[in-house]
Amino acid sequence: MWLYRLIHSARESFPYWLMALLILQGVLAFLMMFAFPPGSLAMVFIGLITLVLSGVVKTILELLERTVARLVGITIEPAENGQDSPLQS
Repeated sequence: MWLYRLIHSARESFPYWLMALLILQGVLAFLMMFAFPPGSLAMVFIGLITLVLSGVVKTILELLERTVARLVGITIEPAENGQDSPLQS
């Protein structure tokens, strides 16, 4: 049960961690613009790669959550807004 709660909380907080990472990359790119302009351009592409990889990570977290929920016998009922609801046992 603790494993499911850990994965569920990771999936729920993933957008906030991603946004914090992208803001940090933006600030770093802005600061590099004055010190090393090619590094700033590289940070733009790193940010784009981060966005692409975030879709993959989100999908993996969702699949992992469903698999663990099925293994431990937790039923996940869809919420009204389309997202999975928290623990339903």
